[in-house]
Amino acid sequence: YFQQNGNGECFLENVVLPNEDTTRFKLYPNPASDQLSIETGQKTKIQIKNMYGQIVYTSELMTGVNEIDVSSFSRGLYYVKGASNNVIKFIMK
Repeated sequence: YFQQNGNGECFLENVVLPNEDTTRFKLYPNPASDQLSIETGQKTKIQIKNMYGQIVYTSELMTGVNEIDVSSFSRGLYYVKGASNNVIKFIMK
């Protein structure tokens, strides 16, 4: 919030800046059928949600390439959400 002091100067008070977690990941193949590879530069938690927003998978990934068995997933659109709220879409065929 902006506050004004007695000298007519404005300043910000009680500002919280977002915590920038630079954890990024990439996934392949997309579309997927049996296995999904997720590559990350550091240990991170992920959630996979279906197109209805239901969590269908959660895991803590290690640095490097992580293989996830998605053969039981129904066909459709899914969202992989990382700990820093970055989201990548993938399709199950």
